[in-house]
Amino acid sequence: MANYMIGKYNSVEDAYVNMSSLFDLYGNIQPSRNGETKEMHPFFYTIDDFSRYMLMVKGRVINFPFALAEILWIMLGDDTLWVADYNKQMGEYADDGIFNAAYGHRMRSNFYDRYLLPIDQFEDTIKFLINNHDSRHAVMVYRDPAKDNSLVETKDRACNISSMFLIRNGLLNITQTVRSHDFIWGVPYNFMQFGYITQALAERLEVHVGSCAWLSNSLHVYDKHYGELEGIGFNNELGIKFDMTVPKIGEVDYINVKHREVSIKSKIKDGFADSVLTRYMGYIRTGFKDSPFWSDGLLVLLAYWLKDNKKQSLRVLNEVDSHLFRLMTLRYFYHYYKSWKTVLDDKDSLASEYMSHSWQWNFEEVLAWLK
Repeated sequence: MANYMIGKYNSVEDAYVNMSSLFDLYGNIQPSRNGETKEMHPFFYTIDDFSRYMLMVKGRVINFPFALAEILWIMLGDDTLWVADYNKQMGEYADDGIFNAAYGHRMRSNFYDRYLLPIDQFEDTIKFLINNHDSRHAVMVYRDPAKDNSLVETKDRACNISSMFLIRNGLLNITQTVRSHDFIWGVPYNFMQFGYITQALAERLEVHVGSCAWLSNSLHVYDKHYGELEGIGFNNELGIKFDMTVPKIGEVDYINVKHREVSIKSKIKDGFADSVLTRYMGYIRTGFKDSPFWSDGLLVLLAYWLKDNKKQSLRVLNEVDSHLFRLMTLRYFYHYYKSWKTVLDDKDSLASEYMSHSWQWNFEEVLAWLK
């Protein structure tokens, strides 16, 4: 029996923390092919401010380098396996090296017009809205009946079905429909994927990002993650404030971003002399000076691939302007790499020097956020 749930929240943090407490109260036990779940069906919720779409809460740590790589993968319209370099688990859903339901491919080139030319739904959305801010025609569709039907053998069917966009009162709002929504592994990354798409559209349309609304036909958590729900909470309960503004995307050529990402991975194999690393960071800054998001984003990816050389990785993070990007990267390192946790816990370490002097952060406050 359906147990319709409705939520209204101020921010992605507000939504995620409050929804995490509802599964024990309203979630129904529901079997699935991957094990038992607690499910709320359906769940409709709104978030008033979707401009800060990168989730940072206690108890749920984001693989931030992967999140950035996945955004790039989507905006390129790619469906190949390279994104799994940042998250090996992704590869489990590929069919012979190709993702059947890659959102970027579905958005950019999966569907064809009457002349058999690929339709770029991102650009088509801009065409609908740029000359008519009252338009109700701006929709992107990700489910493809030809590729997601029951006769197709695939590990990857689209979970997100559509994005609908409206400009109201000078704000770009998005309504997202989702057939199946994993609260732990899906929701945080979907916030970032579709938050970025909304931001990119808003900048092109010269409006601001507004609200988002989500209709999840099945919002669920798997039994292996039940324990994680108990630890989810607000970071701002600590009374510590950081600038969580997402950097401006600006002018960006995604192919050039991808070329630089490939260059980073290839050069890491031979290592960087300190002088070469300095020049290389300069190339990133100069080459992507018109895109603060990707100038900082590529530095984060460089810091990730240098993570085994903590001194150089910290040097790179020192060049990242965005407090948000720097903090999310350090938080990921802290939780997923034991040697980084040891360094970041040490008040006398190089990391502490960067926090206190270069970044002018209070060590104890940052450590509280990382945890």
